[in-house]
Amino acid sequence: MAVARVRPIISGMNAIRILISNELESYREGLAEALRYLRPDAGVFEAEPGDLDRKVERLRPDLVICSRVSPLVKKSVPSWVELYPNCERGSVVSARGERREVAEIQLSDLLDLVDRVEDSLQQHRTAALQAPRAPEDPTAV
Repeated sequence: MAVARVRPIISGMNAIRILISNELESYREGLAEALRYLRPDAGVFEAEPGDLDRKVERLRPDLVICSRVSPLVKKSVPSWVELYPNCERGSVVSARGERREVAEIQLSDLLDLVDRVEDSLQQHRTAALQAPRAPEDPTAV
């Protein structure tokens, strides 16, 4: 059994948000529980496939795992997985614009993606905190 790597604690508003919306409810629930257990600091949400776009608009997830990627997901979610579209064996993974096909995706592949997305979020937040701020305009009202 592989040892999971230790992740830094990210809490509250800074936690990665993952939305799972694949068609087989039992698979969706099992995947969500596995992610909650293996990545306890992540916000893991579930949605029926018909509610995907509405949940994306409301939750603004960092990662979506679904059976069919909608145009809204492609446009507004930085990373997503189209998990077994049309009940086929292959999956499509898009991480920050890099798209690849995976013949038989495993839980370890999804965990690796979660970690990469989380690392990217942390780097982005750190860079934003370290960016020099423009001086306040004393003439502004």
